[in-house]
Amino acid sequence: MTWRAAPATLVVMTTKSLLLTEFGGSVCADVDAPADEIFALLTDTGRLPEWNARIRRVLEPAPAPLAPGVEWVVQMQVAGARWPSRSTAVTCDPGQRVFEHTSRSDDGNPARAL
Repeated sequence: MTWRAAPATLVVMTTKSLLLTEFGGSVCADVDAPADEIFALLTDTGRLPEWNARIRRVLEPAPAPLAPGVEWVVQMQVAGARWPSRSTAVTCDPGQRVFEHTSRSDDGNPARAL
């Protein structure tokens, strides 16, 4: 059985495995807090499950300070399936409030976020 919806496509196999072939999106919000505090929250890998509903828990938080090459591992959960996802910081510039990372599951499914 296959479900398709923009901007995400989920393929569910009869063996109950889940394959994310495409995922994307963006969110904008006005927040009554200093931008530096928001950036610190979004780049605190230990707090990722607080604002990302797909992250069940942090398996290996990133060591501080977050910098290019630093890795962390979270447990993702979508449609009942769970898997570890290892992320690597590509860019982290608190002064410019720029954060970019790549993620890859153990099966090699890549993702990129900016």
